[in-house]
Amino acid sequence: AYPFGHGLSYTTFTMTMMRPPTLDGLGGLSFSVSVANTGGVAGKEVAQVYLTFPDYGLLGEPERVLRAFQKTPTLPPGAAVTLNFSLSSRDLSVWNPCGAGGGGLIPGYVCAPTGVGWLRVGGTFTVHVGASSRDPNSTRHDVTVVGSVVAPPRPPAFPPRRGASHHAIMSC
Repeated sequence: AYPFGHGLSYTTFTMTMMRPPTLDGLGGLSFSVSVANTGGVAGKEVAQVYLTFPDYGLLGEPERVLRAFQKTPTLPPGAAVTLNFSLSSRDLSVWNPCGAGGGGLIPGYVCAPTGVGWLRVGGTFTVHVGASSRDPNSTRHDVTVVGSVVAPPRPPAFPPRRGASHHAIMSC
């Protein structure tokens, strides 16, 4: 089986973090990645940004979550391009379905005022940039973020079925 985002190319590329992830004024992250064609023929590459959340899996999120991607222009052999990425505060959040008493599922975090909502997770995130979700040559960088509730919940596109889990009504 191939990893998510896997593609084939007639050339090879390397990705290097030029400007490491830093918090912007809106609570998101911004950073730059250089993509260089190290092969012998011209080609394009898609730089994919994945986040590993602190203590991932507490609310069902996978080890790596795709949060952004950009395709390069056609690069001749030896050429490079810098791609700028911005991740929003919502990109650093998970859906938090609170219990009837208003307490969150993650100890130490506070629910949105409505009882459910997007929860900005605090801790050390790992930002991975590569050609797929399991690219062994991906560039990665850790960044620490302070957690808080960031946005009121969006209503689900369809009402949840009785007994449905929160995973069935997530809309991203």
